[in-house]
Amino acid sequence: MDTVQARQARPGFGVLSEDLQGALTVASRLQQRGLSVDIVQDPSARPVGTDAVVVDMNVHNIVRDLPRRVGEWAQWLAATGVTAMECRFDTELRGAPGPCLEGLITGADLPDPTVLVVGAYPSSGRVCIDGRMVIPALHSPAMEVDIARRLFGGQTSRQVGLDEVTAGEDHVLSVIQAARAAGERRFVFDGTTDGHLATVSAVAQRLRNDGVELLTASTGGWLRFYPPTESDGFVLLVSPVQAEVDSDQLAQVATAYGSDAVTITSAELMEASGEHLDELLSVHRVLIMHESEQIDDDRWSVADGLGAATRRILEVAQQGRSRCLGVITSGGLTTSAIFRRLEPVSLRAGQELEPLCPVARLVGGPFDNLPVISKASGVGNEQTPVRLIRRLVGN
Repeated sequence: MDTVQARQARPGFGVLSEDLQGALTVASRLQQRGLSVDIVQDPSARPVGTDAVVVDMNVHNIVRDLPRRVGEWAQWLAATGVTAMECRFDTELRGAPGPCLEGLITGADLPDPTVLVVGAYPSSGRVCIDGRMVIPALHSPAMEVDIARRLFGGQTSRQVGLDEVTAGEDHVLSVIQAARAAGERRFVFDGTTDGHLATVSAVAQRLRNDGVELLTASTGGWLRFYPPTESDGFVLLVSPVQAEVDSDQLAQVATAYGSDAVTITSAELMEASGEHLDELLSVHRVLIMHESEQIDDDRWSVADGLGAATRRILEVAQQGRSRCLGVITSGGLTTSAIFRRLEPVSLRAGQELEPLCPVARLVGGPFDNLPVISKASGVGNEQTPVRLIRRLVGN
């Protein structure tokens, strides 16, 4: 491997987590976007060929020399080739988020770092309003924590309020630029929706593009959007539509995912250019493929056509910008045809995710480790494929 290839094979994004639970949560969130992720616990590890690396620092119960320990891991990330670093803190701000962030700032050793803090994790009920994390509780009033105080202590910071974030990325960017011109380098963002997190992610990337040296800290919620990628991973749903419930299920998927889903026949897919298919995958998270509109009494021929089209779209994904998070098949013949076309050496059985909906991973062959969820035709209710897709992409 030459120097350029080796550099490209190094992870570009690195996250430091206090403990394994946090590391697993962050890694899963990144992987559901199509990024390849390694979780590291030993500094002798040398991740290669992965998009991101998440470090389980195992410092949850360490008090003495915590910033130094975290700083050493930040130095390790830099030596590994990571160019964008984040500190993941607990969703209730337990532990020692302040010393961990201090260690990241020191270890990253950037001449003039700007720190962005994004505490909201709306899908878990955590929102940030007026610089305070609002944490729901089952049997008591919601708890509120001052984020800046927990992370920065007595150091100054600029709160970017909910009205400012709601105004959009151009407005937020102007707020950050004005504050930086006045000397501020620490920013805490409010947020109550995923849309707010997407806005902050876009602002962060624009700052990086402008040459601003960024360090970030979050609960992991905004990692659904940050760092930006050319394309999130996609799920391929394949069905011959042999029963009325199958047709209803595909319609429900299209409704649930809206513009994130696209429907195509196997014939259309085979006729399309690789460039068109690559573009299709780059803008849609769910690709729904069914049989040609032409009626064919030979069910095996129909299934084999779906299998051939499945292979083609996966080959396009391998050569392009998108990563397949998994394939969901409907019907026994279709499943058999797809497995035959994908040419695994063997299959590794997984769990039965829903009744008559088992998952298996391909072992060996050109699509090694790809998960395939097979659903018997006519099985389940209208929402079954929607739930199966969420198994692969998250909620």
